[in-house]
Amino acid sequence: MKYLCLVYGEEQAIADMPDNHCLAFDQSIRASGQCIASEALEPVASATTVRVRNGKLSVTDGPFAETKEALAGFYMIEARDLNEAISIASKIPPAQVGSIEVRPIRPIRETFKPFVLSSVVDAPRELVWQSWTDPERLQRWWGPKGFSVQKCKVDLRPGGTFHYGMRGPDGKDVWGKFTYREIKAPERLQFIVSFSDAEGGVTRHPLSANWPLQTLSSVTFAPEGTAKTKITVEWTPYEANEIERKTFDESREAMKQGWSGTFEQFASYLKSAMQEA
Repeated sequence: MKYLCLVYGEEQAIADMPDNHCLAFDQSIRASGQCIASEALEPVASATTVRVRNGKLSVTDGPFAETKEALAGFYMIEARDLNEAISIASKIPPAQVGSIEVRPIRPIRETFKPFVLSSVVDAPRELVWQSWTDPERLQRWWGPKGFSVQKCKVDLRPGGTFHYGMRGPDGKDVWGKFTYREIKAPERLQFIVSFSDAEGGVTRHPLSANWPLQTLSSVTFAPEGTAKTKITVEWTPYEANEIERKTFDESREAMKQGWSGTFEQFASYLKSAMQEA
């Protein structure tokens, strides 16, 4: 869930804070994957207030209201719930001299239906989790049916990445990347998905220019008895424009086929892994 953390305080008190404290926090929360956007604001003396009454425009210098504590900046964050949002807000440095107002974002755009697909595999959850997070295991099964992973590197932490290179049936290489946002072993992974290059950059889909540059994927692992695990993938466009969202929406059948092939490869790998154990 998205929250806006509004930073309020007396301008002089915030100005007296060392910049490196705020910069260090900004870098850490961005690295965690929980920061969507953050900016500091110029002093209130630079503000301009715009009003329209009965169709008439009025522009005045200065803030909307004269208050002791002024709005100094903001962080838009992603958090599981209000408690986590409050925990993040408490670490924002100006909270020590001012206050942080935490408000949930109210969606006003049309709700986008995520792509969801589940599969039950014949393996205990612990092995399934290891197979989704260990680079040596991932290299043996990850990708659409017919693709093989040639290179694979995993930095399993919020803000870390799974960077991989696959070779397709036609012999061409394709690179991809996950940027982890949430890791809750052995229950859930959430990550930003993108195509990539050998250096780990973010690139466009090699065959579809209108595919979203980034997508958000959540994968849950639920035990089914003692020897089976239900895997559920939920996938949505991330910070996509209307054309990208439309392309994603029109590709659901292809996504279903692709993920079904991936699950088929995974089931085959698990069978071998169980025999090797």
